[in-house]
Amino acid sequence: MNYTEHVFNNHLLEISNQGPTYLFDYHTAWQSVLLILCLIGFVYLKNTESGRLVRIIQAAFNDQVWGQIQRDESNRIRFYAILLLALYNISLAFLTYKLNKLYNVVLVDSSDLAQFLLFLVLFSMLGFIKLLINKFLILVSNHQLLINEYSNYNLIINQSFSLLLLPLVLLTEFIKLNPLILITPALILFALHIIIKWLKGVRFSLVEGKIGILQSFVYLCAIEILPFLVLGKLIIEKL
Repeated sequence: MNYTEHVFNNHLLEISNQGPTYLFDYHTAWQSVLLILCLIGFVYLKNTESGRLVRIIQAAFNDQVWGQIQRDESNRIRFYAILLLALYNISLAFLTYKLNKLYNVVLVDSSDLAQFLLFLVLFSMLGFIKLLINKFLILVSNHQLLINEYSNYNLIINQSFSLLLLPLVLLTEFIKLNPLILITPALILFALHIIIKWLKGVRFSLVEGKIGILQSFVYLCAIEILPFLVLGKLIIEKL
């Protein structure tokens, strides 16, 4: 027997790869790195700020806990808060990336990593712009305390929902199921947290701040709705 002859010589199978194929694929390596980094962030938060995490989730739905956080933590610029907001932006960017991969809306010819990084930068910029607008309104408005409370509540609810959204959107990349099985509840959670923020904003303005309906509607449109509409329009038209 000639051992140098390949076992698959003289066959009728079609050749799909001219060379060897590797189990490791650099196109999907970044998702694994992202998952590891997010797990490190979750483990750090669990080991160092577990009590605060419980209170943050409770504060999104319980006004008493929210008021207690307002009294106890006057300084919002803390490492755990920045980390939670980073996880929130990552979850939104990954959710948008998965929807874009499913429906091929924009950046069809770009790599997966380029799509994700673009969405991450856009959501981070959007959050920063909203923060600057709120700070500007605090300086020029007669309702500084009210706007500051609403801005802080936005941060709290974004932090709390980051703990719920991120596991769902990351699992879509590693579980061999239809991605919509996990993306659908993630979209429902995203819509729920937006509705909660709007309802809380209406309550802050109408009940606590005694602000007119028209002013409240204009503020919510300018801060919460308009940026997303402008961002979506720019992405679809320019990319």
